[in-house]
Amino acid sequence: MGFNRILKEIIVLVFSIRTHEKNIFNSIQETGKELGFPVYLVGGYVRDRLLSRTTETTDIDVVCVGDGILFAEILASRLTPRPHVVVYRRFGTAMIKYKIWSLNLWVPEKNLTR
Repeated sequence: MGFNRILKEIIVLVFSIRTHEKNIFNSIQETGKELGFPVYLVGGYVRDRLLSRTTETTDIDVVCVGDGILFAEILASRLTPRPHVVVYRRFGTAMIKYKIWSLNLWVPEKNLTR
């Protein structure tokens, strides 16, 4: 069994992803695959899951290695009802408010201190 497969099994054991979370994560994954952009969940959501916190985390940070604005627009088009996308062109980032979530799309190559 390869390292990646073992790592995926460990993540499944540590994270108890709820059905409504899985649906949004599947959309994020599919959008990344379609565009050829690696995407990663980061931040407080991941921390809370690793610490087994049971509170509902509604702020989800996603790092997109590619065009974060394009990614956000295509992701929003996959969601029903279609959410509004707030674009921060200066930083190449975006935010999507969808149902209970705030999805923040970050791009690692950008210097966010300008």
